[in-house]
Amino acid sequence: EFHIPKVLQSIFAIFLIVYHSGENVSDGHYVTEFNHPSLGWLHCDKGVMNSIRPQRLRNSVPYILFYQNIDTLLIDPNSPTLKTQD
Repeated sequence: EFHIPKVLQSIFAIFLIVYHSGENVSDGHYVTEFNHPSLGWLHCDKGVMNSIRPQRLRNSVPYILFYQNIDTLLIDPNSPTLKTQD
């Protein structure tokens, strides 16, 4: 009988997004959107913060994404509830 060992799998979520607009990194403007634990998603631009819904996150290419580990699961690949795709 072959036994596959249990493994740890981390789950990450984006909590901060930095956007840049301009010709190059030394010129232009940066704005951020971040997920505050109790206030939800906030948009910060030139020191002004506004609450936003996740659906309203900027529809542009992020410059930097920040992730945080939100959970770590111990997965047993031998578990009968774990299904594989054929």
